[in-house]
Amino acid sequence: MRQSFKRLLYNLSDKTELPLAELCRSFSVSVIDKGEVRVDGVISICKYESERIIVGVCSHYVYIYGKGLYLKNLYKGSLWVRGDIEKIEYGGSLCL
Repeated sequence: MRQSFKRLLYNLSDKTELPLAELCRSFSVSVIDKGEVRVDGVISICKYESERIIVGVCSHYVYIYGKGLYLKNLYKGSLWVRGDIEKIEYGGSLCL
């Protein structure tokens, strides 16, 4: 999503004193099969390589590891990744 949306979330978090994770905790990761993953609630694509894709969701990252990874589609905060997916991890603080 755009930088202005990220800024909006941080400003809203500051003004309401609600943690950022509470404002945007709605995200999901769906494994379609070994060759496709869908991530909903994407804020940013932090790293895009053929063996690793790092996606920013709320205040954390989703790491997708594999071989021949590519972005199939990105539309309104939903991201589809295709390739030989080996591992998916979640964690780490997001620095926007």
